[in-house]
Amino acid sequence: MPSIGELSGKGEGEWPGVAPRAARVPDFQRQKVRRVSALPEIDHEKAPRMPTIADIQSVEDIEAVRALVLEFTDFVITQHPAAKTSKAFEGLEAELAGLPGIFGPPDGAFLLCRVDGVPAGCVGLRKHGEGVCEVKRMYVSPAFRGQRLGDALVVSLIDTASALGYRKIVLDTFHTLKAAHYQYRKAGFLDVTPTFDLPPDLVGKVYFMELALD
Repeated sequence: MPSIGELSGKGEGEWPGVAPRAARVPDFQRQKVRRVSALPEIDHEKAPRMPTIADIQSVEDIEAVRALVLEFTDFVITQHPAAKTSKAFEGLEAELAGLPGIFGPPDGAFLLCRVDGVPAGCVGLRKHGEGVCEVKRMYVSPAFRGQRLGDALVVSLIDTASALGYRKIVLDTFHTLKAAHYQYRKAGFLDVTPTFDLPPDLVGKVYFMELALD
């Protein structure tokens, strides 16, 4: 259909009381324009960065892992005081003093997760038997939770175990560490019967899991 301007020889803006086409925007479209134009610009300098996960190498790495493991130990014992007598924490002082120790090559690893260079979490891997390794000290510091760092650590430990030639991963974990249970099960770990005797006050409060890598 011809426009008013085409019929009259005048442009639309030349007719009294008739606004140019661009000015006659329905209210709902104006709202859309306002909402889009109000979107904040992304500051790429402040955008979250990907975490880095690597085996400990330096003295600084070892000190960071020591601090995280002690934080983890306090966290677990605060939630369940009986954990203090658990086999999981036997020889902890000597273990930390001798890092990497049993977590060193050729049979182990201690992975440290950093976010923007700041230590955020860790997980250890050590030989448990022929073709079998054990997960120890899996932890993400509270300030860094909610960023799926636990998932990233689990994926990294599985990749590391496979690279070291292990065929199975085993672990035990306290009943209060529900986020860790979820991450392990999501990665394919299965619940199994206890692999060692527990003190009476810990029966039913320590879960055992394993993952076949074959």
